[in-house]
Order: sequence, then structure tokens, then C-alpha cells
Amino acid sequence: MIDSPLEPNLLASRMKAAFERELMGTQRFMTEELQRVTRRFGAAGQVEVSDEKIDDVLLRLRAQGIPKNFRDLRICIQAMGEYVDADDGEAWSPFTDIATFDLLITEIESDERGHTRKRLLAQAALFAYLKVPGVFGNEDSTERMHWRRLAESLRNFAERAPEDDRLGGALKRHKALLDERPAQHFAEKLLTRNDDSVALMASELSIPEDSWFWVALILEQVETLGRLPEDEFQERWSHLLTRALEHESIADRALAGIMDAFASRSKPSRSEAQPLIDAAGERWDNPLVRPDSWLAWVTPATLNVFRPWISERMIDTFFRFLAEDRGVSQERPLFWKRYSEHITEIRILVANDFSPLLNEELRTLRSQMGGSHFRKLEVDGTHVFIMKIGSYQFCEISKHGNAAYFHDTEFVEQLFETPGSIPLGKIKQEVVVPKLRNVMSNPKNRWTHQGSWQKNFISRISALTNKRPRKVGGHR
Repeated sequence: MIDSPLEPNLLASRMKAAFERELMGTQRFMTEELQRVTRRFGAAGQVEVSDEKIDDVLLRLRAQGIPKNFRDLRICIQAMGEYVDADDGEAWSPFTDIATFDLLITEIESDERGHTRKRLLAQAALFAYLKVPGVFGNEDSTERMHWRRLAESLRNFAERAPEDDRLGGALKRHKALLDERPAQHFAEKLLTRNDDSVALMASELSIPEDSWFWVALILEQVETLGRLPEDEFQERWSHLLTRALEHESIADRALAGIMDAFASRSKPSRSEAQPLIDAAGERWDNPLVRPDSWLAWVTPATLNVFRPWISERMIDTFFRFLAEDRGVSQERPLFWKRYSEHITEIRILVANDFSPLLNEELRTLRSQMGGSHFRKLEVDGTHVFIMKIGSYQFCEISKHGNAAYFHDTEFVEQLFETPGSIPLGKIKQEVVVPKLRNVMSNPKNRWTHQGSWQKNFISRISALTNKRPRKVGGHR
């Protein structure tokens, strides 16, 4: 590869046009164009060398303590973030080995060389700086401290470089790249599409397409997203989500950030949230089955915004299946959806003769919920939908004429821990409930859907859990 930097206008002119296009196309356009030009001209200052050669040079550095010659020195600096398997079987890297790193930094900053060689080492150091993920390291970690030290060396080079030095000039123009949070400076500008500084910097400094910078930029944009006005937020979040999910290393963190921002809006919408619900479901499972997997990423407040929408969809799915199967009234799903913000867990029991081939939506639910929350009954032709509100589990049985039942959570958990099919008789087991004496003449856990059943259910659920439903016609 050549030793001179890329011609800045070659890439910048094409990248600049990208900012007139749709938001998330810009970043992809920039990296694709950078890759295209790099293939033609080579990345600035890099030594063209095979992986095998890099391994040989790094192993020799570890064994001998110093690079063999100037070319090896450039390779060692350029590849300082790489790991090699040493003779003792442990992975070793110049970047994490304190003594070796100090040696390479001393070589980079040495005043004993002419400017041309200093520039070549600075170019190699810039490549290493853009590749090692020190920006994501813990505050006091070796990786973080060494990453900062590389940035300091590059700042020193830029300050001392002659005015006509293109690398020094580019580092001065884009000095924010060497800051503690390098992508923060560019995130809002790129997100609001009013600046082409990222495109110019990418071209002048040859930022590799697999650099941590692009990933950090997405995370900074996610953080910026929550501060945007409502119209700009709605215009941009879905594009940012698409881009974030392409990077596995930050997908969960970025998704959580977007969901937190979405949940904090004044009027979050279930229909607009569906892509977020789908992405979170694929990555963190169902929050009505495994809420802890969501809380590892999002705040409890965010979970409380999204979980009711998911419970409503599960209620719709189950009762839609029943309606198709045997024409069950839709009064029951409409009633229970009014409690969606209080439902924290859902379980499903399907008939012994149920076939997943009969209903694609229930087949999907079964795969999402697993055996801990989706089981079979011993009987044919009957299904049960179980919702946890407070410390009680409310059970709706599919067949017309069946009452609803409720049990304490411990009873249902033990039931689902029992191997094999679950007896319907266990669900229909009646018990006296003293807490209901003020609202029922016969205070049991069996409630019929007769007369003013919805009014009766509301008063009983309130007596048990102190939870009230949304008003009829109310929307989340």
C-alpha cells in the first residue's frame, strides 16, 4: 500500500451528497465509499502485510523486546491491538502489555527521527487508535488508559507537525476525534443532517469501516435521540434502530437506549412501537415470561410502558384463536385488556389434542414462552389463559359456559413445575377466599360470566389486588 494519505476530495465529494439522502443511509454510504476508495488507493500510512506476517512480527517483538527494523516497528504500532498465541498458550497483545506499549509510545514520540518517519509512525498509531476499542473500556482499565495515551501522542504530533503536513493538519481540523468521547461531537450533527464533518473526517483520516468510531457514533446518536423534538424523534428513531441492530456488539445497549427514549415521550404509541417490541422480543424474550432479561437493559419505567402492549397482543392472539375455533365472545378479551398495565405474567395451557399447525400465532407464542409458561392439559378441546395481577393468577377457560378461576401464584407455579400434562381439575379447584367476603355472598375463587359479570369481576379484583382497570374506551 502507499504511504501518502488519501486524496480528501475524492471521497468527501461523494460522501457530502449522502447527507441529502435519508438519515441512516448516510453512514452506510460513507463506509461503503471509504471501502471502495481504500481498495483502490490503500489506507493512509498502513503497511500492506498478511495476517501471518503480523503474527510473526508480534511474536518476535514479544520474544526480543524490540522491533527488528523500522518496517517491523510500523507493523507493531499499526497492529498493536491484535492478539497472538504465545508459546505459553496465552493470548498476548502489545496494547495490553504495559512494558511493550510504553516502548512503542516512546518510539512514536521520539525526536530522533526525521519528520517523514515520524509521520509514518503517527499514521500507524492513528490506525491503531481507530481500531482498538479502548473507548468502551472501563474507566481505570489498561485498555482505556492506553487508548487515551495514543490520543495524547497523536495530539502531540499534530501540534508539532509542519503547517504543510496533511496528517497533522487533518488531526487539528478533526481534533474532536481524539477527545474522551470522540463520537459525541458528531452525533447530533449527523442525526439532524445539518453537517458534513463526519464525511470529511472519514475521508481525510481514512477511518476504517470496522473502527469502533462507527459503533460509538451510533451509541452517541441513541443518547442524542431522547433530546430531539417530537417530530424529529419520530422521523429518525426507526432508521437508527435498523443501523444499531446491524452491530451485534452494541445491539442490546442501543435498542435499550431507543426504547427508553421512546417510552419517555409524552404519548408513546403501541402501533409505532411494534418494531421495538419485535426486536426486543427476539433478543430478550417475552417480558411476561422473563422480565429480568428486559430489566438487564431497560429501566423499570420503560418495561412498564411496553409490557402492557405485549400482554394485549397475547390476549388478542389467544382469544382470536378461540373465536376462530369455536366462536367465543370477545367480551372477555376486551375486559382483560383493560387490566393490561397490571398484568405482569402470562401462562397458557392448550388442549391435549392441540396441534401447533392449527395456528401460526400460537405456535410463535409457544416458541417464545417455552415449557415454563406454555403447557398442555390432560383433556382435549379445552384451553386456559392465565394472567398474573398482583399476587394472584386469573384463569380464563375456553369452553363456553366455563367460569373464571383464580389461584395464588405459588399454587400455579407448583402446578407448572409438575412434569407431564396438567389436569384441568387442578385449575377448576375451588377454595374459599376470606378476602372476598365483603363483595361476594359465597366468597370463592370461581366466578361466572353471568349478569353484570364485568362489574362483579372489577370489585372482586380490586378487593384482592387493589388494582383498577382502565376506563372503557381508554387507550394506552
